[in-house]
Amino acid sequence: MSEPEQDRAPARPPSFRSRDTGPPPRVAVARRWRPPLPAMQAFVDQPVLLICQDGRVITGTLCGYDSGGNVVLSSCVERLFSEEAPMEEVPLGVYVLRGDSIAVLGLLDVERDKAVPWSTQAVAPIPMIRHF
Repeated sequence: MSEPEQDRAPARPPSFRSRDTGPPPRVAVARRWRPPLPAMQAFVDQPVLLICQDGRVITGTLCGYDSGGNVVLSSCVERLFSEEAPMEEVPLGVYVLRGDSIAVLGLLDVERDKAVPWSTQAVAPIPMIRHF
């Protein structure tokens, strides 16, 4: 045997498991509080339009949100689209939506929205989002 092979410790059998199961525990660090999702702060008290994962289109005023992306909307209206009939609006009032059910949320330009003749538009509804 060569010199380096003699100095090495004997190999452990393959069935041996170390008691060290992972990295050391994390140490709690004091962090400064930050508002959750800072980009959404600009949308508070503004008219928004959101599209849900199931294809629903909802408009309303954003009242609040949290770090999970959950939102609270007031003066909500759900827009129901159909290829056979014009768009129908169903008033919902105050609405709370889970963050994981929201696909898109953005500001609504009220003037441009009012300029579109929604009562004469027959449009196919947005299909449900499928995750593969």
